[in-house]
Amino acid sequence: MNIDYSFVGDITFPDLSDYHLLDAKGKLETERLAGCYDLAVADDGYTDQYTLDKEYNEKLANVTKGVDTYWLSKPLQTVFNHTHSLYVDGGNESVRFGIELQYANQDGVMKGSLRDRMGAGVSLSYNYKTFLVKNTVTYQRVRTKESPFGNFADFAKQLPYDTYKDENGVYYPTMKSWGRGSESNRVNPMYEPSLHNFDKGASEEFINNLSINWNIIDGLLLKGQLSLTKTMNHSKRFYDPLSKQRANLNQLTLDDKNSSNNLSLGTLYLNNDDSFSLDMNATLSYNKALNGHMINALAGVSVKEDKSKANNATYIGFPSGTLSSPQYAKEMLQKTGFSESTKRLVGFLLSVNYSYQDIYLLDASVRFDGSSTFGSDQRFAPFWSFGLGVNLHKYDFIQSLGFVNQLKVRASYGQIGKANFPAYAARSTYDIVTDEWYKTGISTRLKALGNKNLTWETTNTFDIGAELSLFNDLLYVKGAYYDKRTIDLVNDVTVPTSTGFSSYRDNVGEISNKGYEFDVRVAACQTKDWSVIFNFNLAHNKNRIEKISESLRAYNERVQKMFEENLMYNDPDRALQTQPFLQYVEGGSMNSIFCVRSLGINPADGQEVFVSRNGQLTKVWNASDQVAVGTTEPKAQGTFGFNVAYKQFSLYTSFMYEGGGQRYNQTLVDKVENVNVYTDNVDERVLTNRWTKPGDKAKYKSLVVGRDGVEDTKPTSRFVQDYNMLSWNSFELGYDLPSGITSKLNLGMLRFSFSMNDILHLSTVKQERGTSYPFARTVTFSIKASL
Repeated sequence: MNIDYSFVGDITFPDLSDYHLLDAKGKLETERLAGCYDLAVADDGYTDQYTLDKEYNEKLANVTKGVDTYWLSKPLQTVFNHTHSLYVDGGNESVRFGIELQYANQDGVMKGSLRDRMGAGVSLSYNYKTFLVKNTVTYQRVRTKESPFGNFADFAKQLPYDTYKDENGVYYPTMKSWGRGSESNRVNPMYEPSLHNFDKGASEEFINNLSINWNIIDGLLLKGQLSLTKTMNHSKRFYDPLSKQRANLNQLTLDDKNSSNNLSLGTLYLNNDDSFSLDMNATLSYNKALNGHMINALAGVSVKEDKSKANNATYIGFPSGTLSSPQYAKEMLQKTGFSESTKRLVGFLLSVNYSYQDIYLLDASVRFDGSSTFGSDQRFAPFWSFGLGVNLHKYDFIQSLGFVNQLKVRASYGQIGKANFPAYAARSTYDIVTDEWYKTGISTRLKALGNKNLTWETTNTFDIGAELSLFNDLLYVKGAYYDKRTIDLVNDVTVPTSTGFSSYRDNVGEISNKGYEFDVRVAACQTKDWSVIFNFNLAHNKNRIEKISESLRAYNERVQKMFEENLMYNDPDRALQTQPFLQYVEGGSMNSIFCVRSLGINPADGQEVFVSRNGQLTKVWNASDQVAVGTTEPKAQGTFGFNVAYKQFSLYTSFMYEGGGQRYNQTLVDKVENVNVYTDNVDERVLTNRWTKPGDKAKYKSLVVGRDGVEDTKPTSRFVQDYNMLSWNSFELGYDLPSGITSKLNLGMLRFSFSMNDILHLSTVKQERGTSYPFARTVTFSIKASL
């Protein structure tokens, strides 16, 4: 019997180094420079200079008293997490068993958030002559809880000169409303966690894997596998009646949330999701070696079915935050919603592998797959592949060189298919309407417009490569070139709104990807005590849109119309107008960044100067002037690192790099240019890099805007930046206790290790990492032992 145990502990801490927000003094000075307290700039017809001066002096008094709240740190914590794993196995040649237990606690760096896991598994195998039967059953439960502090981005917006609790330490329900507006609109993010809000859930998963191997005769093997998976998920999200969050619905009455009548307040969201998956396959393989010929033939069949069901309900009107069960609700917001999905896939496979003298290699395969997700006329499709290879190092004249360990060339061509869309996207689907009843009963309505001709998205791939190993594997090089072409690309197609829909699924275009990859490994030192190995990887890919349909051209027009819509200031869709959207152009790339070309900020007036599609200069942003000004696709990317081992010590580290591409710096758009300097805290570059007076050579538009938000900057080449990145992403140091010591301790093995991830990140584009949830770093140490 063998017993293995491992313990993994990690310390996780938030990293806020990418944030550069203003302190209280800097924030107030930025407001002053923006004209927020100058009646000539901030005159809205409702205030006077005395009121503006009074507000400024009140804020200045807070700053003078030392009020400088660093809001980013308020919801954060440093946590210690631990994982335990125990595995026991034993038996004899005929019967063997295995038992596994796991537990992992994972508290988040935002206070109150967690992801705890526990699991167990049992395996049993039986070997009788030519039969081997094995069955494994596993169970896993995951418990989740979101932080009561909510979205981390809300803390980044808070004003540093604000106080959030009174002299007794009691949190204010809302923040002070400076200027015009209601205080109820400024929720205190420190107040909400003091209530009985919660957002929690759990998931359970049962998996049963059964496999049977039968060696019918020498070289003839029959294998069968059956996998059954059952998953159950449920979540609950509750808002205390006193909560000021918008998600705390008030649909029953028109009473204000500040009213003493809270019977209609308090909201509970319930979601349940169950799924069942069956995956079955069987193969019959034949292996035969005869006079230098090696043949491996295989025939197989596979069947897969995925079913899922989900329901959700919303309850409103709770008497107290401590009474959150559905029975305490005044009413359901609407009837419980239900949904279900079923996908089926069947496949047949034939493959042959042949080699002669282990020099000449041939691989060929044919698949015939059918899926229920496709249109009724196109459910089945054939796929095939063919490959050739030659082990040149087997030739006598190369072996005679004495330093070539491996030299292999290969080439292959084949195709694969995929279905990356919902189960019923190809079918006309109807909803049963239960909200309204007619004399004849309930009614139905068309939910989705089907397409019976929707077929598989197919990718044809040509691949050629070589492997070379020299000087007893001192140097290993592997290279490959590929040319992939995806045909019958599946996407949404625009249809006339008179049909009742804006789009449906269809095969709409062709895309190609061409590139190469290189791997290099150097075993610089290999002795009894030492091992030093360096590795390097490089990859390059070129994406190109080869063909688009009329529906994709219509999509491009929809994108331009979206940019031209005049949305209200508080419309959440306004944020979409500040971000680049992909537009499909033949000869272009799926990774293109579409913007209007810009010459920068005019020093005379602080306004941006654009270049129209026909080359004319203008101060008006026009959606039709958008062109591809960059691509997120790098010219080169890859990894490099090394492994060093000395006796019982081992060291491993790896780096990632990327260069030659571009990024649209949304951080600068959201935190510097489009930000309202009066209502939100802002990046320190607002104070230093925005235009303030004629003659300024600035990167960003005029700061002198008063209390109103600036006109949103829509996609412009001014924020397209070259992206070059180097990341030290992993480091691990290990030590294995010498066998002489472990034997005295009656241990088979004892290993200690220390590791870190995301150690260093250098980039030419400075962007915030971790907006809705903070970016964090982790230091890990582990102990592994076996008896």
